[in-house]
Amino acid sequence: MEEREREIDIVDLLFFILRRWRSVLAAAIAGMIILGGVKAAVSIQSDKKEPLENEVTEYTETEKRLGEKNKALHEKQRRLNELENSITNQQISIERLKRDLDRAEKYNNESFLMEINPYEKPQIIKNYRIRLNNADQGVIQELYRDPADEILSAYIFDGLNYIDFEPIADKYDTTEYYIRELVSIGGDWNANLLQLKAVGTDMQMAEELLQLIDSSISGRKQEITEKYQNHNLETVLFNKKHVIDMELVDIQNGKWDSIVNLQTDLDNKYSALELAGSDAEDTRFEISSINSEIHKLTEQIGEEAGKSLQLKGIIKYGIIGCFGAAFLLCGLYCVCYLLEDKLRTSSDIRQTELLQVLGVMADRTERDKRFIIDRWIKSLKPKESVLDDATSLRMIAVGLESRISEGGRLFVAGNAEKHVMSECIRCLREIMPDIRIIHESSFGISPDTLRDISERDSVILLEQRNVSKMKDISSRIELLESNKKNVLGVVIY
Repeated sequence: MEEREREIDIVDLLFFILRRWRSVLAAAIAGMIILGGVKAAVSIQSDKKEPLENEVTEYTETEKRLGEKNKALHEKQRRLNELENSITNQQISIERLKRDLDRAEKYNNESFLMEINPYEKPQIIKNYRIRLNNADQGVIQELYRDPADEILSAYIFDGLNYIDFEPIADKYDTTEYYIRELVSIGGDWNANLLQLKAVGTDMQMAEELLQLIDSSISGRKQEITEKYQNHNLETVLFNKKHVIDMELVDIQNGKWDSIVNLQTDLDNKYSALELAGSDAEDTRFEISSINSEIHKLTEQIGEEAGKSLQLKGIIKYGIIGCFGAAFLLCGLYCVCYLLEDKLRTSSDIRQTELLQVLGVMADRTERDKRFIIDRWIKSLKPKESVLDDATSLRMIAVGLESRISEGGRLFVAGNAEKHVMSECIRCLREIMPDIRIIHESSFGISPDTLRDISERDSVILLEQRNVSKMKDISSRIELLESNKKNVLGVVIY
């Protein structure tokens, strides 16, 4: 017969170990006692000599106090580092705020925009309309399309950079930056308008600035004409008056509020710096006191004699022994499970394809246990048969009656226990009274019986889990098949 590999059922292996929980628990307790006892003996010997390195000992009250002081010292040192970092950050923030405050005050004191009265602001607006010269028709044609947009963009973009503000800046003893804030060059692309605007502390200053940007626009006309297209600038608006500018009010108020906020932040930073400095001094004093106490405690510990029993080490080694012994015994059980050749589940027959499984009965080898753990383990294990034995036997009998030849006999053989075999034969005879059932020895099939089995007779095997061996089952099946006997299947108890 062809040899087939037998697959290992992990779930069955797990329950094989769980059913032996008593021995695993006993081994764990024994390992804990033995290894913990050895560790205790070593600890007692080490108390008489010098303590071993890296040995966990029971702390004395003085050592506990020393540990608390070291912990407090570490905490105070960490706190001091935080305060010193805070002082450094405060100093950096103060320097930055002072620099920002100086810039804001300088701007408010030197900017002409801050000197203008927003409720009577001198303002001059001058608008030019760009008209292209149509050379073909000899007339001036107004244009609202892309060519004029290009010319308008050339005047607006970077327009202020073509203006020399230095002379007027020297006149008013200021920088070009403060002059640039007073003028603007804009446009309206829909109407082809070039818009010039200038403001000042008085109307004369506004006129000077407008004349400056107007001269720059006129000076660039020839350059832009050569680059794009011939055009004219037609003045369509010239507005010179004092206006109320609420936007300028908001700008000026925002600038002054910025100075107030910067000064407030600076005062807060100075207060925080002073508080951090005071806390740092107090922390340094506390660190000095703790160091003195640590020195005294260290000297006191040096004078104390003896060491306490290393209880934590004993517990640790006891736990290692507990789990180590349990693990080793479980490994031994796994080896026994792998080497054992007994029939464990119906899957052993089905996987090897040796024979058809006619039915699976309740496992008779698992008896009810008194301990709740045994009952719990039994409830967890998946059941191979959900029917009771009587129902399963009736269903088996129905299948057998249809397969047994008329006038044929039914031989029952197998390695099940004697009482299991007898009970099964009795039930089958009650269910099938018309069929003659012959009970073969539970240890095998004798030569006389083998010769007595005719072609009309049928054979079923009755095997029991954890009792029958797979090697014996294979041999029995091979014997029957080699003699061309009608083997119907196997019933598993």
